[in-house]
Amino acid sequence: MIERHAVVIAQAPGRVTVEAERETGCGGCAASSGCGTALLGEVLGRRPVRLELASGRRHAPGERVRVGVSETALLSGALWLYGLPLALLLSGAVLADALARVAGLGGEGYALAGGLAGLWCGLRVARRRLAAVDAASAGARLLEDADG
Repeated sequence: MIERHAVVIAQAPGRVTVEAERETGCGGCAASSGCGTALLGEVLGRRPVRLELASGRRHAPGERVRVGVSETALLSGALWLYGLPLALLLSGAVLADALARVAGLGGEGYALAGGLAGLWCGLRVARRRLAAVDAASAGARLLEDADG
């Protein structure tokens, strides 16, 4: 279970909405200044992550809590977000190149276009899939108070 501190921002019957700062890089090594993950985080910014989770008790806005996400859910999300677009990028490039060769067309432009089309399709499918998954079904849950 991967744990993270979050702050309660809203309470509804049986539900609580929490917000956690997004970490973009681990900062745990000497290469953090040249790390691609840290650089990408600087470019994209640090928007907070909001989750709506089931809760059996009342939480006051501003209260610090711990949220846990299962490793299985994290791995599944990473495969959808990274694996599917990459697989479709490669498949699209190979397929477009093969079709261009069969048709007697030369050049690498067809493979490039097929790869970009596959990447675009993969990102669209992954985005729809991950948007349809709510936090609770993705393995996220409220653990306990941050202080407890």
